[in-house]
Amino acid sequence: MNIAYFSSGDGPFYYSEQMKALSWLPPIWEAFKGFGENLLPRLWIDYPFRLLVKLLSSVGLSWFVIEKLLWISVFVLAIYSSKKLADYVLGKNMFTWAAPVVYVANTYILLLFGGGQLGVALAYGFAPLVLLKFIQAVDGLRATGYGLKQGIRNGLFFALLVTFDLRFAYLSLLMSCLYAAFRRRLPLFSWVISFLTAGFIHAFWILPILLAGGGTGGLGEEFTSTGMLQFLSVADFSHALSLLHPNWPENLFGKVYFMQPEFLVIPLLAFASLLIKEGQEAINNKQQKRLLFTVYCPFFALLALVGAFLAKGVNEPFGGIYAWMFTHVPGFVMFRDPTKFYFFVALGYSILIPFALEHIKKKVMFIVFIVFWLFTLRAVFTAQVTGNLRPTQLPQEYVQLKDLLVADSTPSRTLWIPQKENYAFASATHPFLATESAFVEDPLFIQKISQMGVRYVIVPPDVYKRLFLTDYRFDPKQRTDLIEALGKTSLQRNSAFGDIAVFENDRFVFEQSTPPGIVRQQELANIGLVFSIVFLIVCIAVLIIV
Repeated sequence: MNIAYFSSGDGPFYYSEQMKALSWLPPIWEAFKGFGENLLPRLWIDYPFRLLVKLLSSVGLSWFVIEKLLWISVFVLAIYSSKKLADYVLGKNMFTWAAPVVYVANTYILLLFGGGQLGVALAYGFAPLVLLKFIQAVDGLRATGYGLKQGIRNGLFFALLVTFDLRFAYLSLLMSCLYAAFRRRLPLFSWVISFLTAGFIHAFWILPILLAGGGTGGLGEEFTSTGMLQFLSVADFSHALSLLHPNWPENLFGKVYFMQPEFLVIPLLAFASLLIKEGQEAINNKQQKRLLFTVYCPFFALLALVGAFLAKGVNEPFGGIYAWMFTHVPGFVMFRDPTKFYFFVALGYSILIPFALEHIKKKVMFIVFIVFWLFTLRAVFTAQVTGNLRPTQLPQEYVQLKDLLVADSTPSRTLWIPQKENYAFASATHPFLATESAFVEDPLFIQKISQMGVRYVIVPPDVYKRLFLTDYRFDPKQRTDLIEALGKTSLQRNSAFGDIAVFENDRFVFEQSTPPGIVRQQELANIGLVFSIVFLIVCIAVLIIV
């Protein structure tokens, strides 16, 4: 039976053979990518994710089930964490249910889902709960708010957020510091314990970076230059302030859509909460009232404004500020994609909008809001939003190609032109390469791929219609011309495949080497893993006993 998968865009996909080959230990060297890749710069997310996949597959779950569980977890986390934060800030009432509506059903998170960005989506879903824990530590409303136990618990939450996405952990830390500045209170002991806990839990990648280096990952100028920032700054201030992703609804990178005027209602409704005067709300707790008007609303309003300003990247107004921060602020180099700051806007509005609705105090307005919100997302219901919102069946020829590669025990590389799709099989025996179609026109094309150890040259069918584009529209002629060009070379086309064009080269020379230093990094990662496990056990024991 052919079944559908959420494997669009950056969405991962694993065959059973690939899940079985995953390591129980943190892998430093990735053998199935090109000529090999050092995973240390991404070990913080790659290893925990692969370990989870390995565990779930070991108990008999297929990737079809595993990916569904992971994506369900995204939305369960987002609903739970945004509702808990709203309940704490605004007090429990019917209108706080608008918080998960705003936070979970907006153009940013829906395009994360549509584009298969699982790690980012998990971090987005979990981050409000982490922020809540740090807000509670600052507020000191709990008896243990400044103690060892609270610090360890918050540290475990923060460590999990780091596992999902280091950038969102960084953003959550920024938000926590901003809130502490608002309150003019810093629970130093609790926070130090939290960050030490998170650091020790992540010793499996921190230790090798500190003692063996390699944490930069060799990021070139194409990733760290301000020129790349200009290319990736796709949002403008009006889109960001209105919580409208610039690529909505088709999610084609570089294709920025016109502003949709109905989205302008969203910031108007959110910032209307700042016009509410104290005494016009239904909160009985006097301390909660004071915090709501003097701290919470101003904080989340500022958070939304800062997020909208930064989400536009280097675009005007004052785009030079982002460029300066990217160059001079430690850690900011992680945000070459400025749209990550939509997270601030979504989180701010998830508090401000329910507060504004509560002030109206009419249930019918809550219903009107839900109808309006669904109207802004009508592209979902009219099938304009594609990707994972329209799951795709696994093409059987990809399974056939996987079986061919598994049966071929002679090491060689596969060259995908212009790039591989997520259903493509790769292993340490058959690493994959990808290149632009113009490479085929090189007179030394065959000689070069032979020296690279390429046996199979493959043109994908373009399942999602995203590879062969002219003016952002699928252009089948590009693919046909590429296949014809390959057919004029000495490569032999495999007639067993139709939709996937598979060519074979019988003159390849395969070589694979591991660079010096990898063994040392692997040893330190293994030692760090032992330390991480022991420290995690100690933390759990302290939480139970103390």
